[in-house]
Amino acid sequence: MHLFVRIDINIFALILCSLLLYDAYIRAEKQLLEYRLFIAVVVSNSVLLLLESIRWALDGHPGSILAFIYSALNVLHFVFVPAPAFFWALYAHFQVFNDQARTRKILIPLLIPLLANTVLSLLNPVTHSMFYLDSQNFFHRGPLFPLLVAIGFFYLLYALALIISNKHRIRKEYFFPLIGFPVPPVIGSIIQILFYGAFTTHSSITLSLIIVYSNIQAKKLNTDYLTGLYNRMGFQQYLKNKIQSQKEEPFAGIIIDIDNFKRINDLYGHTVGDKVLQTAAALLRKSLRKEDFIARFGGDEFIVIVNARDMSQLEGIVKRIKDNVEEYNLTNSEPFNLAFSMGYDMFDESSMDEHSFLKHIDSLMYKHKRAKIAAQRKKLFGGEFFKKDKGS
Repeated sequence: MHLFVRIDINIFALILCSLLLYDAYIRAEKQLLEYRLFIAVVVSNSVLLLLESIRWALDGHPGSILAFIYSALNVLHFVFVPAPAFFWALYAHFQVFNDQARTRKILIPLLIPLLANTVLSLLNPVTHSMFYLDSQNFFHRGPLFPLLVAIGFFYLLYALALIISNKHRIRKEYFFPLIGFPVPPVIGSIIQILFYGAFTTHSSITLSLIIVYSNIQAKKLNTDYLTGLYNRMGFQQYLKNKIQSQKEEPFAGIIIDIDNFKRINDLYGHTVGDKVLQTAAALLRKSLRKEDFIARFGGDEFIVIVNARDMSQLEGIVKRIKDNVEEYNLTNSEPFNLAFSMGYDMFDESSMDEHSFLKHIDSLMYKHKRAKIAAQRKKLFGGEFFKKDKGS
């Protein structure tokens, strides 16, 4: 009966992992590295849950054929044991730096402990260093079993240290799910080490995965991948809640459009265009407070919601954005200057709703853009904008 209870726990955890995989598969942008890494954690943990259940169902059943199967399953299990922690370390690295190239650079160094474990596990039928089976096919831990535990803990501690030391890089709502991920697996591993036969490690990882998915991966459906800002869906939800919950704190909106963005894309390509969008997002973050809301509204348009008591304070915020753009243009090495057209105003709850407010500030932005084009047409196409483009 005790065996069936333990296997039932793993089957339940396996069902939860399957639901996570299905939800991630139908909702995620599968080409993105962070989703592939998250799915790798789930898949490797699912494999371990399945292998662990089969292993313990065979434990203590004598017979040469069963011994061969049981030994092979144990080898495969030992190969996979550090895999969830390994993929988690890569996932945490990407969440901290949001840089695929940088995450790929640490892949080889992080693979070394995993490969060492794989070699030792594959050699185990000869060395019996990781585990061995007695004459009745009962499983026993080998002298190098602690090394397996140490490798898993190494990956978890690496991720934990990375997250804590780079706290300033991580969005506040993502920090605690990331830092809390190792807690259930570490507790589960300690229980499983101290009480032989307990099934707690991989089911504990399942619990952590559910917490991470509900607090990070699902929320990223409202995030623009390129810039890391909220996307249009996230903005619409935020604005609706902001209007409904507005009490005594007035707020304002700013719609921002990058001038000549199409021309930049046409002349220098979409890679440079993507870099311009990321630079614009960084300048907005630099110009605004942590509590201000920034979203990529679509294409080369951004939208900001700020708490502002009056028009004077709002204009101060707009000036700060302009000053930071101007400072960037003085030092940037690109063959063009960056410029924004902006439309902004206070939200008036007595005469505006969500749609009329957006329409109003959008029309102000286009009015600003048309005025700039009319006033600077000669300068713009005379070379001031494309300051290093000799062919324009």
